[in-house]
Amino acid sequence: MQKTISLSISVILLLLVQLDASFAQNKAAQTYETYSEIIENIQYSKPDSVIYISKLIIDLAEIKKDSISIAQAWNSIGRSYYIKGNYSESKIFYERASKYFIRHQQSKLTAVALNGIGLAYAAIEDHEIALPYFRKCIEIYSQLGDSTSLAKPYFNIGISFKDKAFYQNLPTLYDSALYYFNYSKSLAKRFEDRIMELRILALEGELYFFMGNYTASLFEYEKSLDLITDKDEWDKGFVLGGIAASYSKLGKYDEAINFATQAIKIQQKLGAKWEESRVQQYLYKAYEAKKMYSQAMESMKRYSELITEVFGERRSKDVAALDQAILELEKSKLRIENDAKENELFIKNLIILFLGVLLSVSLISFWRLRQKNKIISEFKQIAETKNQELQQLNALKDDVMSVMGHDMINLMGSMDGFLDLARSKQLSKEEFDAVAPMLYENVVRIQITFNNLYRWALLSDGEKIKSKERTNCFEIIKELEFLFEPLFKIQEFSFINTINPESKVSINPDYLRLIVRNLVHNAGKFTPKGGSITIYSEKKGDKIIIGVRDTGIGITNAQKEGILKTNKRLTTNGIRGEGGTGLGLVTIKNILRAYGSELQIRTTYDKGADFYFELDGGK
Repeated sequence: MQKTISLSISVILLLLVQLDASFAQNKAAQTYETYSEIIENIQYSKPDSVIYISKLIIDLAEIKKDSISIAQAWNSIGRSYYIKGNYSESKIFYERASKYFIRHQQSKLTAVALNGIGLAYAAIEDHEIALPYFRKCIEIYSQLGDSTSLAKPYFNIGISFKDKAFYQNLPTLYDSALYYFNYSKSLAKRFEDRIMELRILALEGELYFFMGNYTASLFEYEKSLDLITDKDEWDKGFVLGGIAASYSKLGKYDEAINFATQAIKIQQKLGAKWEESRVQQYLYKAYEAKKMYSQAMESMKRYSELITEVFGERRSKDVAALDQAILELEKSKLRIENDAKENELFIKNLIILFLGVLLSVSLISFWRLRQKNKIISEFKQIAETKNQELQQLNALKDDVMSVMGHDMINLMGSMDGFLDLARSKQLSKEEFDAVAPMLYENVVRIQITFNNLYRWALLSDGEKIKSKERTNCFEIIKELEFLFEPLFKIQEFSFINTINPESKVSINPDYLRLIVRNLVHNAGKFTPKGGSITIYSEKKGDKIIIGVRDTGIGITNAQKEGILKTNKRLTTNGIRGEGGTGLGLVTIKNILRAYGSELQIRTTYDKGADFYFELDGGK
């Protein structure tokens, strides 16, 4: 089904290029090279943004038939997924890129992709598979005479030997790992590659840590830290975590806690879950040694959450279950030590006031029994509630898929029939020009429907709203204006953007795009041809109001109450018969509530509608 939809959309885009060649060429001009510097600058600090930008590049490059830019974007997506710890997705995109570059004899780019595949295999400890990829990179760079790039595959072979020595208990391989590290480090120094040199030093620190030489490990980590700048956030988080682990093993727990706390702050900012899980492990051991049991429990809880997420992608169910069992044993150990400390105080008090303590023990036992019964009762109630919510959610999903399936069949059916006529050359140019705008509008509707369905499904499955960011409203609106420009031309809408270029709000930019895109799309459904859609912002104290106002048919008071007072899907066909799943407004309201806001509506029936909301001003 997905292949059919992708093929149909690709064909439609090619037809639209024929309809408006100059417009398409302007869009396609923004290929990979335009964004390569931006991608390099934010690759490690904002991998999610790199994925988003790379997918935009792919969309634009497909219009221009710029295949090499598409493959380069696949490489960038593969590297971003690797940084995020999603190694299976990373491997998929690197393999796509490598097949293209090999087929078109792009040797250097082939080496980049093969190196990425090797890293993905090494990360999941498939070193026997990873090593041939790294050696192939060395062969390619040697044939090209590219000595500056040779450091990377040599470095990665060293990583494979290091990890294999540790995880498979083969200490004789440490010498091999050290040899490859030293050789790659000599190349990095010769060609003044600061980034490569600091990463080699960091991995040498980890190698000595695995060997049990914690003093040497600390020395290598500190040398790496001296080369790090403020831009190297991922590397800084990794190195600070290594320093914390070394101090923990040396029994210097205050230093370990200090460096671990710094590392975790950076890793949480970058979403580096695997690296954070390793640091949390040593942080809780340092807290445990300091008898700071409540902090140790919090650190252990976070560690448990992280490895559950990470190993869910990287290991089999049996291994994940074993790790979880080990975690439970560690938690039990902490609980026992907490109880032992309480018992020590209890015994001291027992000597002083035996009778009073005996009475206290009886009362505590009674209280614990009541608490236990209370907790059991609460768990039963929660389970019943969750079961009811699950049944309602399943019913809602069935309803949504039914409506969506009906809409998609209609949309794809009409496009399929038209494309069949176009393929068989049974349409005149005038007939083609008349129907092409409808095709573009259908593509936009399909894209928005699938985006809404995807985000609604994530929120329904318990996706956590991401932390607030300082988002420039004007830049987001300009992006969306570019997206909707063809639709505005078709319907002869006047699009008015009065957003203050300096307006910033505290919200994840992806969520702001989703909210505004849906509001603009809804406004277009109920605005007659030749009408206007205005996006505006107003300052209200420390809040920023953002709204979408149209000159359409407006809504009734009953419809307004239905939208604002309930969280049910409400669907109304547009004035040109456009359907919908009703997920857009539901998703918008859920996102806004997570940010402490609500959707508001001002409307006069037959005179247009104004949908708006408030957000904290960015600070």
